Amino acid sequence: CDEEEYEGTAPFSEPETQALKSMVEAQNFLVAINMHAYGSMLTRPYNWKRSHPEVKPEDEVVYEEFAKAFGFERSGPAVKTVGYTTTGESDDWLYEVGKIISMSPEVGPESGGFWPPARMIKGINERNFKRINFAAFKSGPDLTTMRLAAAADFSGIPAGAASTAQQAGAGAPLQLLLSNTGLASTTALYMSITGLQPDASTSTADFPGGVALFHSSLALPATSDDGRSVFVELPQVAKRGQVELLLVHLRKQGAKAPQVTICLHEFGRTVGGTGVCRCGATALGSSLRGSTSTVALAAAFPGSGRCAAHSAALRWAQAPHTPAPPVTTAAPTTTAAPVTSAPNPVVTSPPALPTASAAPPVTSPPRP
Repeated sequence: CDEEEYEGTAPFSEPETQALKSMVEAQNFLVAINMHAYGSMLTRPYNWKRSHPEVKPEDEVVYEEFAKAFGFERSGPAVKTVGYTTTGESDDWLYEVGKIISMSPEVGPESGGFWPPARMIKGINERNFKRINFAAFKSGPDLTTMRLAAAADFSGIPAGAASTAQQAGAGAPLQLLLSNTGLASTTALYMSITGLQPDASTSTADFPGGVALFHSSLALPATSDDGRSVFVELPQVAKRGQVELLLVHLRKQGAKAPQVTICLHEFGRTVGGTGVCRCGATALGSSLRGSTSTVALAAAFPGSGRCAAHSAALRWAQAPHTPAPPVTTAAPTTTAAPVTSAPNPVVTSPPALPTASAAPPVTSPPRP
């Protein structure tokens, strides 16, 4: 037999594939990456036959996002990328049975072959490090952008708060649209707004630091320690979903719109870990009337530099307070619906289960 392609006597007959199966069944993986070489392309289910079933449409969108982020022009099932089918292949089993977004990047350029020259190795490593980071963020809640627009009026704000804002001469509320392109919903999401000027804002009990956020006509729990920073508990943002917020800033007459840093802090289920921090800069002004702006939320190291407010946000998250109201609806993004909410597509015959060949070989099989 071909020692590199031994298929075993039956599905999961070998200890290597049994170990893979046990590990997957014991965990809740959302993304799996099987590094292959070579060709700078992304291979993903279904790979077991030439006339293959298609993955779910919403998963197709996710795979396209991975291909774009990885910088690969070619992506799709094995017959489309490498030119042959692969039975007993781990990606098919992980996707079909494990409900995992699984893929096999063919790393390294065609010119490098299976043994790229030393001068290529550094670049290959750096590119794949970025790809793995992208996959890690995508496997959880991933809020990378925030869209801003000026609201037409105060109709989405409780009457009392709207009256306070109008009496203080506040401009139109600012609409904030948060989009979660990740494969998991947020579990403990908080926002910090830093860079406020106490002498330029009117701070009240309902507007700590001169700022309040609203969702579904309800005020979100908020606090301010010194009038320069405001911390807000946000509602859950469903996987592949959106949440719209309204922000009101009580800016004093004649004061300039402050340039602020807005950070999203996702602390996870326990609200005790390091968490993830993403930040962007914007102005709390009314210059957006009639237009929209998108703020990129870049990952920042929690507790330092741009995300200096992370520790204070964590203290607020752990302090006793009335939680944010639950989300009754989550508008889907324009790109995809929730990844795991729909049943798998009908498969005319089941995909081949992994055998020993599903374990990553030392080298990829020869190209036809």
